[in-house]
Parts: sequence; C-alpha cells; structure tokens
Amino acid sequence: MAINIIETSEDLKKLIEILQNDNVKVIALDTEFCRESTFKPVLGLIQLCFNKEIYLIDSIKLEEANDTYFKDFIDYLVHTEAMVVLHACTEDNCIIADYATRFGLDRRLPKNMYDTQLAACFLGIEPSIGLAAMLKQFIGIELEKSQTRTNWLARPLTDAQIEYAALDVSYLEQVMVLFNRMFQEKPTAHKFFLLEMKELSEKIYEVEDTNSLHINLSGCGQFSVRKLRMLNAICNLRYEICKKENMALSWFLKNKVIVKLVDTSIMDPSTYISKGVHYSIAKKYGQMIAKTARKALNDESIPYVPTYEAVKNVKTVVAEMEQLEKYLIESAKKLCIPKEIICSKRLILDFFYHCLFIPNKLSILEEGWRGEFLSGLRMFKDKFAVKQ
Repeated sequence: MAINIIETSEDLKKLIEILQNDNVKVIALDTEFCRESTFKPVLGLIQLCFNKEIYLIDSIKLEEANDTYFKDFIDYLVHTEAMVVLHACTEDNCIIADYATRFGLDRRLPKNMYDTQLAACFLGIEPSIGLAAMLKQFIGIELEKSQTRTNWLARPLTDAQIEYAALDVSYLEQVMVLFNRMFQEKPTAHKFFLLEMKELSEKIYEVEDTNSLHINLSGCGQFSVRKLRMLNAICNLRYEICKKENMALSWFLKNKVIVKLVDTSIMDPSTYISKGVHYSIAKKYGQMIAKTARKALNDESIPYVPTYEAVKNVKTVVAEMEQLEKYLIESAKKLCIPKEIICSKRLILDFFYHCLFIPNKLSILEEGWRGEFLSGLRMFKDKFAVKQ
C-alpha cells in the first residue's frame, strides 16, 4: 500500500476532500502519542487506512505550521457514516474526544466504530488480545516491535517509525471482515457487540468528578472520614496543579505516596522526602500540601466518598459477591457471550460500590444493554437493602 505523509495544511485539506468525495466505507484508524510527563497525552501521529491507501497525519508538523484544517478533519471523523475500525480504542477515543471538545463539536466520537480487540473478546478469543498477537493468529503477519517505546514527538520520523505506524492500520479492515464471518456463527454475541459499540460511540467524556479522584487508590479502604477528607483534598490539589503545569500526576505525587502521607505524616512537610516525595516537589509545594490537608481535616463540606476498597470491609456485601459472580457466569451462558464481558472483579466491585455509596447512580452492570438483560441484579439490590 502507498504511504502518504500529511504534514501541511494543503495536504490535510486534500485528504479531507478525498474522504468526503471517494465514497469511503471503512476507515482503519490508530494514534501514536506520548504521555509520560504530561497531564494529557500529546498527539504525535494519526494513521488512517482506506481504499488501499495509508495516510499518516503528522500533528506535530501541522501544529508548527499553524494548520487551520485539523478541526475540519476531526469534524469529519466524528460525523462520517463510514465504519471506523480501531484496536483497543480507549486511548484513541480519549484523544479524539478531547479534540472534539476543544473544537466545540456536537459529537465526541465517530458514529460507527468497530474495536477489533473488543470483537475478539465477544467472540471468546481472548479478553484483551494485543494487536501483534491478533495479526499473527488471524492474518499470519508478525509486527516489528522495536518502535513500541519510540518517541513519537521527535522529528523527522524515521523510516522504521513510518513503517511501524503504517502496519498498525494496514490489516484492521481485513480482521474486521474475518471477525464478521466468525460472528455469523455467534449471532447473539454479535448483537451484543454491536450494542456495545453503539453505546460506546455515544459516550460523552465528561469533566472528571473532582470528588472521586481518589476512589481507585489502594491501601485506604479503612480510612476514617477525616483521612478521607484529606485524601480527597490532596488528590484535588494534585489534579489542579498538574493540569495547570501540564505535568503527569505521578510526577507530582505517586498514588502510594499520597496514601502513605495521609496515613502518617501529611501535616509535617519535613517527612515528605523520606516518604517518597521528590525533593523539588517537597520544596515548592510542601507547605501548600500540608496547609491543604490541615484545612480539609475538619471541613465537613467535603463529601464523604470512600474508595472502592471500602466495599470489602462491609460484611453484608462480601457475603453476596460470590453469589453475584455465580449469577453473572450463568447469565453469560444464557446470553451466549464470554463471561469476561459481564463478570469481572472490577464490575462486581463497582456494582456493590454503587449500592453502598451512590445508590442514585447506575453501576456499569446496570447501564445500557447489560442492565436491560441482567434483570436479576434487582434481586441483589433488594436483598442487600434488606440486610442494610
């Protein structure tokens, strides 16, 4: 396949015209980015493959040239009727949604999406199969892995980077066609996969709830209300500083360091370095961190938001977890889908977390097609309510 490098506004304008005028039915898409040190991922490249042509959109070059057509490209991408095929689309979707939000578009994601990793999961192949493993198993192609950790922001791109990026999208349409044939023997799984993709395409990436930035942290499931207030406040402080300074959260304070400080000596900045805080952070922000914790300690306006770990400390819930797992496994058999689609520790924990702490909101299991077909969840909620 021919590889076309898009690095000027005129190049991008022509590409948009081709997309609009060539009756494109399927677009394979991938992105390359870096996010090790920044608050959000920095886009380096967007790869497209359609009508047997590959296009590598160089976002770095376009930004340097003050391009004015990137908004038009994202607008086309989220509104096209073409099927957009991706593999493991979560991070790609975050990037697309972020640009769509910045540009004020009325959609955040492509209308029609097909995630080959998710399709493989619904087919019972493997829950999280990687692209290289998938292509080797189904297409007989071995991907070169030497560029996995390459710097996608450096210019000029090397020949190896260009080849690697092109291969990431070269065979996705072929995989989709193959998987659709396999789905013909599993029509029920196919139906649920299509519902999953439809719901995903309508997902709105909302502003993160700043009262819940700490709920996935480990080691604080038994924290008191006062410690939870401090944990909440410090996670908020980290979020705001990192957003303002365009710094990765872990570069400011790692999760385990925050938990250790709140549990022991958050009020004493002199202990920060020994607890794992980087010298530069301790010097610049030490007093601010301590002051924030001190203020939060008795601030009753900070909502009580336990972490996911807290669920395991409630005996009435722990006793029901095994029963819910059995119900979900049996339901997966009846629905003719792999159990991983609806039954995992994360999903079960999320369900009971919502029952306990935010009953007015739906858990993942209760949303969309899962909630429609898992009517037995009501039994667990009712049983739990009686125990409480």
